[in-house]
Amino acid sequence: MYAAVATPDTTLIAFSVSGYARSVIDAVQVAQQYGATTIAITPPDSALAKVADTVIHFQSLEDGNIYKPTSSRYALLSIVDMIVTSVAETRGPRVLENLRRIKQSVNTLKVDDPRLPLGD
Repeated sequence: MYAAVATPDTTLIAFSVSGYARSVIDAVQVAQQYGATTIAITPPDSALAKVADTVIHFQSLEDGNIYKPTSSRYALLSIVDMIVTSVAETRGPRVLENLRRIKQSVNTLKVDDPRLPLGD
């Protein structure tokens, strides 16, 4: 569990659509014991929201159709993309070489078809 190796330099981001997943709450509490900063993306009044240092309110409305992808999955993926982009922009040149390497490794997987997305 990543939380067990957290340090005061660690920021742990926890996601829970319900806010009551015991394993997620436990991970946040373990990381806090090691001095990590914790951020929860979860419903505002949930158990997870109560233990995290910072909460990004997330309320999912699912329609119950088990045959289609859940809207919460796409919403959380968008949130992750926004966080990663923001962190990369904030850190600036320090992350450029890593991003370049990742893009280069993903490009090697690419089929030579310009209609396909990067890494498909």
